[in-house]
Amino acid sequence: KLAQAYDIPGLAVLEKDQVIPAIKQAMTIDGPALIDFRIEQEENVYPMVAPGGSIGDMLRRPQTAEVGE
Repeated sequence: KLAQAYDIPGLAVLEKDQVIPAIKQAMTIDGPALIDFRIEQEENVYPMVAPGGSIGDMLRRPQTAEVGE
């Protein structure tokens, strides 16, 4: 609805395998386009800002140990 309000093309990505095709499609559009990436509420998407925090308090993806260490 947001894209419609501004009269621009809008795309929705519901599955991981739709990400690249949606970006490629948006890049072919002459002018702006909006892509709505739907994710599960429980997903951790980094970087993130905690509620009430500022951009300076951004949380980054936790470091993971390399295999074999």
